[in-house]
Amino acid sequence: MSSQANDMLLELARGAAPAYASTGRVAAVVAAGSVGRGLADTFSDLELDIYWSMPPSDEDRRGVVSALGGELRSIWPYEPDEGEWAEYYRLDNCDIGVSGFLAEWMTTCIEDVVERADPNEYKQMRLAAINDGIVLFGSGVVEEWRSRSRIYPDALAVAIATDYLGADRLGSWHQRRALVARDEVLMLRALCPPVTGMVLGALCAVNRILIEHPRFKWTARLVDRMPIAPVDLRGRLWSVANGPAANAVSILEGLLADTIAIVEHELPDVPLAPLRAELAGGRVEISD
Repeated sequence: MSSQANDMLLELARGAAPAYASTGRVAAVVAAGSVGRGLADTFSDLELDIYWSMPPSDEDRRGVVSALGGELRSIWPYEPDEGEWAEYYRLDNCDIGVSGFLAEWMTTCIEDVVERADPNEYKQMRLAAINDGIVLFGSGVVEEWRSRSRIYPDALAVAIATDYLGADRLGSWHQRRALVARDEVLMLRALCPPVTGMVLGALCAVNRILIEHPRFKWTARLVDRMPIAPVDLRGRLWSVANGPAANAVSILEGLLADTIAIVEHELPDVPLAPLRAELAGGRVEISD
């Protein structure tokens, strides 16, 4: 059923692309997200990335939705920090999320990541979407972006691993042993996602995989793409998510230690001393 849902959403995307192209203001249209990667199921929406050759007006954006016969649900103003215009509409009983960017901004984004080793995960997401998505319009433009963004220099891997293995990402991890002793299950569960993200983000850097989603959506697929990883990474992550909270903390301690060892071997320029110092601290049990 997932393949059928993906095909249906992709057909919807192919039908929508000409309406954007006909504005004369669009450089490229890409089916992104789960549809672009062939993973969409019956719970998925359609993510369309629109690359404008000039800033779109609200009338431009509304006009395309109207021309398609869609029902506009939300339209957001330009977000300068992410270089994005966004809208959300419903068409043929399907939800469509649109992310709009200037083509010029995309070129700068590639330069930031590839040439200046900017570890910003949002910019990585944009490069991943370009490389993994299905081009519906502007193939020449997108292919040029792809040829430049497929490069993953060592400096970028070091920057991303350094970011994800920063001691500040641990949050309240130093309280883990006290929380285990107190059987604080909910608080223990809250400790796990940031550390899981540290492991996956650092391993993405080691394996030269761009971050596709800030919360590592489709984790099983991601792990299967990692030739360099801790032993039984997929099974151990499953146990973190599904096993007892106290066990999850113990498993994550091991995964983080294994990941640090891998990074030290594969990316020796990553500074790990601050993280190790933080992990060596934490609350100490009072002794008699």
